[in-house]
Amino acid sequence: MDMTIELVTYKLNQDITEQELSAANEECQTFVLEQDGFLYRSVSVDRNSNTWTDIVYWATMENAQQAGEAFMKSDHTKNLMRCIDPESVVMTHHQVLNSFESETCKA
Repeated sequence: MDMTIELVTYKLNQDITEQELSAANEECQTFVLEQDGFLYRSVSVDRNSNTWTDIVYWATMENAQQAGEAFMKSDHTKNLMRCIDPESVVMTHHQVLNSFESETCKA
């Protein structure tokens, strides 16, 4: 199984609101949907530490890497990058070994 999870954690720049981040993520999703191998994406927050997590499932590691390179050049991602404190970003890639879903997800 080649499926890859891209896990990105970050904090927001000072004075960025959750609404601004949400709008920037909507715009970024336009970019993500254009990328080969995109499967699923979610954005969440740990309110105790104000750390945001962006999880993207890709069909392959190569898809994830190509999207990462294109991300920096896309007009659709500029507002998201403006929201994020670059010093706080941690990105990792993980190979999926097992995958399970509930019956409700299969519908």
